[in-house]
Amino acid sequence: MLHILYGEDNYSLRGGLASLKAGLGPPDALVTNTSVLDGSGATAQQLMEVCETAPFLGSHRLVVVEGLLGRFEERAGGPAPRGTKRRRGGPGQEAAEWAPFAEYLPRVQPTTVVVLVDGRLTWRNALLRALSGHAQVQEFLPMNPAALARWIEAQAVERGGRMTPEAVRLLAELVGPDLWQLSQEIEKLVVFAQGRPVQEADVRALASSAREATIFSLVDAVVEGRTSQALRILDRFIREGAAPSYVLTMLARQTRLVLLSQDLLAQGLSPLKMGPRLGLTADFAVR
Repeated sequence: MLHILYGEDNYSLRGGLASLKAGLGPPDALVTNTSVLDGSGATAQQLMEVCETAPFLGSHRLVVVEGLLGRFEERAGGPAPRGTKRRRGGPGQEAAEWAPFAEYLPRVQPTTVVVLVDGRLTWRNALLRALSGHAQVQEFLPMNPAALARWIEAQAVERGGRMTPEAVRLLAELVGPDLWQLSQEIEKLVVFAQGRPVQEADVRALASSAREATIFSLVDAVVEGRTSQALRILDRFIREGAAPSYVLTMLARQTRLVLLSQDLLAQGLSPLKMGPRLGLTADFAVR
């Protein structure tokens, strides 16, 4: 069985992968029957050989391949996707070299579960099109504002707390759709509130970490051309006492990191290895 999990919402994607794992038997048995491959350099033959290995003292074998599909994105004039170098002949020709894998999938052992994990993809992706007919495909898109607000409320309840609508709205505006960062902020807010509903003032009281998140949200909005949202975040940021020089410095820093990241991707460096080169230790920041 082949599963394809991809999209910009990495938090929900990892949750989907965890759900898949939970359905494959006891965790201790699955640990010894799991292979995680770096798809940036894998070949079809290597993947087929891994899939042929039978499970040992367990009901299933899990093969997770990270970043394979990103090699086949058609991005005219851009850097090689997902930290890989472009190969001679382009993504279309390389996808044709994976035709044997697509033909092999119906014959894979029923005890073997293959999961291809990737970030943002398009349906111009030749390998995604070739494999989708043999796979269960899930795309994880960023939440719209209404869905994001409901998610924040539900996460607070799951942690034994509650948040007022004003607190939910402010937190969503400060952090944006980064569910990893939101999850950390909600955890801190619920603990901080000590059983009472989290108020807007509580979100402002923890602005030290939220302010850094605001910079990320502001830069995202600027780079993606969401002018009205960028101005709204900037206005709130300034009204809460941030010095304009600090805002400019942080914008310059984040823009520099974006440009350096593009250069490292073009050089063929895997996103997993980019953190130390960029001086970043937090995974969410690298993503």
